[in-house]
Amino acid sequence: MTSTAPNFRFKPLSLPVFLLLFLVSGTTVQAQPRFTVRNLIVNGPKVEVFYRLTCDGMPVYDATLQQFRITENGVPMVPSDLWCPDPNVRCAVSVALVFDASGSMAGSGNLGSKQAGHAFVDLLDGKVDEAAVLWFNSDVTLMQSMTRDRTLLHSAVDVLPATGSTAAWDGAYGGLIELINNATNPCRAVILLTDGGDASSTRTPEEVVALAQRHRIRVFTIGLGTAINSGSLEFIADATGGRYYQTPNAGQLAAIYMEISTIIFQGFQECRISYTSPCMDGAHRTIEVQVSDVCGTSLSETTTFKASMDSSTFSMLYMALEHSIRGAGMEMTVPLRLLAPADVVMFYPMQFSVVFDTAVVELDNVTASDTTLLAGVPVSWTPLADGATIRTTTPKLLTQGGTLLDLHFRTKIVPDTACTEVKAVAATFEQGCFIPVIADGRICIAPGTPIIHCDISAPSSLDWERGNPDYSPNPFTVLAHFSNRGDSDAKQARYTITYDTADVRLYFPGTDTKPGSTGIIAASSFENVNWPLTAIPRTEGDTTRICITARFDNHPDVVCCTKVYVPRMDPILDCRLSATEVAADSANVRYTPMPFPVTLEATNLGPSRTDSVWATIDVPMELDLAGPDAPDSYRKLLSPPTLGAHETAKVTWQLRHPRSNTDREYIVSVLIRTANSDSKHCAVAVRIPGLPVATFPFTLTALGSTLFCEGDSVLLDAGAGYATYRWSNGARDRLLTVKRGGNYYCNVEHSDGRIGISDTVRVTAIDAPSPRIAVHGSLPMCENDSVQLDAGGGYMSYLWSNGATEQIITVHSAGAFYATVRSSHDCEGYSDTVIVTTKTVPSKPGIRRNLDWLIAQGDIGGFYWYRDGVLLPDSGYSVIKIKNTGRYQLRVRFMNGCSALSDPFDVTVLDTDDVPPATTGPLLHVWPEPATDILRIELADTGNQPVTVALYDMLGRSELIHSGVLPDGGASFTCSVQGRVPGVYYLVALLRETVLMKRVTIYD
Repeated sequence: MTSTAPNFRFKPLSLPVFLLLFLVSGTTVQAQPRFTVRNLIVNGPKVEVFYRLTCDGMPVYDATLQQFRITENGVPMVPSDLWCPDPNVRCAVSVALVFDASGSMAGSGNLGSKQAGHAFVDLLDGKVDEAAVLWFNSDVTLMQSMTRDRTLLHSAVDVLPATGSTAAWDGAYGGLIELINNATNPCRAVILLTDGGDASSTRTPEEVVALAQRHRIRVFTIGLGTAINSGSLEFIADATGGRYYQTPNAGQLAAIYMEISTIIFQGFQECRISYTSPCMDGAHRTIEVQVSDVCGTSLSETTTFKASMDSSTFSMLYMALEHSIRGAGMEMTVPLRLLAPADVVMFYPMQFSVVFDTAVVELDNVTASDTTLLAGVPVSWTPLADGATIRTTTPKLLTQGGTLLDLHFRTKIVPDTACTEVKAVAATFEQGCFIPVIADGRICIAPGTPIIHCDISAPSSLDWERGNPDYSPNPFTVLAHFSNRGDSDAKQARYTITYDTADVRLYFPGTDTKPGSTGIIAASSFENVNWPLTAIPRTEGDTTRICITARFDNHPDVVCCTKVYVPRMDPILDCRLSATEVAADSANVRYTPMPFPVTLEATNLGPSRTDSVWATIDVPMELDLAGPDAPDSYRKLLSPPTLGAHETAKVTWQLRHPRSNTDREYIVSVLIRTANSDSKHCAVAVRIPGLPVATFPFTLTALGSTLFCEGDSVLLDAGAGYATYRWSNGARDRLLTVKRGGNYYCNVEHSDGRIGISDTVRVTAIDAPSPRIAVHGSLPMCENDSVQLDAGGGYMSYLWSNGATEQIITVHSAGAFYATVRSSHDCEGYSDTVIVTTKTVPSKPGIRRNLDWLIAQGDIGGFYWYRDGVLLPDSGYSVIKIKNTGRYQLRVRFMNGCSALSDPFDVTVLDTDDVPPATTGPLLHVWPEPATDILRIELADTGNQPVTVALYDMLGRSELIHSGVLPDGGASFTCSVQGRVPGVYYLVALLRETVLMKRVTIYD
């Protein structure tokens, strides 16, 4: 909350101690971030913004593109190419030192110029840094071209002359040309020194600026003396991103050159961010650059530039006036519509004329209502002989198409049908890069005629349902709604549907033409007509156009069209699974064949080619993969891997079955998949004939409890000495680790061919508890506050992540908290994790007093003032007027809901504005002034009145010196001031209706 302190006024009789306290109290100045746009360079559509960003006085070079937002004339731009100098790397420089060598520089000016030039050359590293020396008088002399040799540069500075006239702008231009032609380093600058105005240049400051900006060269200008053309020098420096210096003393030039060298070596102490302006229309533009999250705040800077003229950046902005039919003598509205723009559009003020037949319609008004895109934009219009001129006056940012404004007409009374074109001519924008193109509208008046409007509906697209497989919906309905908005009947209505027969067809035999239900659509009535259609499968998705035309004897044909997207039909997989018959060879106690093949044949019944087709076989528990497929080649790629329309592919697996006493029958299934079609299942019955085999029973052994917590396990042992093991879950090992509940058994085969059948073991896995922590309190919480976390009841024990063992814990600080609980079955479970965060509590506010005002000191927030513990009704501001004595406190509340309470502030006296003024009768004498040890007080002529004498300090605290009736009406007494805090005090004597007051200064 920002509040304004009252305008304090001080009166002669008010206690000045509070004024003194206000004047001498310290004001805390908090360091602020600063953002300054230093320069702007426009090269065609590319705009480069050079800026300086500091936080607490220190440069900020690590800002990111995401922190910046740039708008140009209110339109968001896309910032790019953010660059900042590396503060740890000295920038290699190329500098043109341009000196004034005119006659007015003779003497101290020439000497100071040489000293400054030598000082600058000495700062170059002699390896990478380079410089050139030029001077100007009536002409420009390049004394030393660009070089890294400091000896050559010193020699060039030594011969600096002082004669002739002044061609400063030619000198600056020459320095730029030398840099453009010969400089090799990134940090480039011209340092121009002159002691007077330009007298003989052929170049202008504007030409210097244009050349420097085009090549990103800074120009630093220095004015020596008092007869300086400072305006032009400042203009050149500011416009190119340099700086302007002025000194009357040539002896200060060396220090100025050294400061400039520091700026150049540090990459000009500024960053660069650029963007591409979409519009070069030669107009002035305002850009705003915003940067966020700097020292905890956001900053912005606004500047302007003039865009160049580039017609290649211009584009058409399409608009249209709508068509309308209306009866005679009626009001009608013709909207001007903006067709959907490709991007955000700044719609600048526009002027255009509309031309129409005034014998048919007349223009009543032009408005931009609240429902139009230009809502809030003033619109004016001026009648013309054959129409009107329409103007909009302010720009507006648009993000979508729609109605811009409405033209309101009134139709004339005409004997027969009459029409007029509404043409928009001479449309222009005030600025910007859009060329307005407005399509003509048309108004027709049909006295006593039907006016038919239509709407058509159909699915915007169909879906291919792989599981069906077919389109959905299929069939689909196309429905047209024809309404008569005129004032007479539309007669002999009949309807025709047209469509592409390669895309759709009628759902059932019928005709493409239908008569209307009654043959007439009465005025203000409507009729619906529909056809069900079915889509023809496609190999590539595309949109098909469907139209319904209404024909009448007394109305032009009305055509309604819609588009329906028909997607590509996926491939359709079909399959057949076959297995070779297995026979029992009793004589040799074996099966033939064994292993036996299972073969899959897959066919693509659809029109589109499949992606790679994979097949996965589902083998029943008693069967195993065999041969090259063992142990786990369940998934195979078909051959060929992809299938065109009606093509077939195959794949085969080898399966094995152990000997069985009885006939067995299994269902073997295969799932085939491809990425662009539905999967398909196919299955085959496999019969394994009985082959008499001896069997024996045996018992499984559980190595541990068969009742365990979820996450634990038990080991089941089928016993040693068997040739093969077959568990109920498909495992083939002797030992089975069981982690889930269920019934488990195992069949084994002995080496002598006997089959073993085990008992069934029941395994139970108890679910682990999963408590959910409830938060009692509000998160995030204020610092020094707390919340309670509840893990829920019904558990045997609790262990929190912070070591607590209670169901409910109280949390006083931020952190991640979860609980481990144990149920009555001794199963352990873990809760969810609750993240406790804290909000910053404002620092304890302070209170200071000024007159009868209390003023808040400290963090800014919501202010709540209390007196003797009671909230004062006029709270809410950072200051409050003292109306009563008492104990005051201030609570500051942040926007995050946290608050802090100040220490009590005692108010024992009020301002003397509330005390009766002193009379001129009795006299109060107090001396010495100032006092150091003893204060002497004399009261005379009190008239035997009760008198109270007290000494007040600057905070209103008092010490009673005397109270009662003085003998003989007056008295003298003393008061020790030793040990008191030095400062200003007031001695106040209160009589029955009189106040006497003297200022007292106490020193050590």
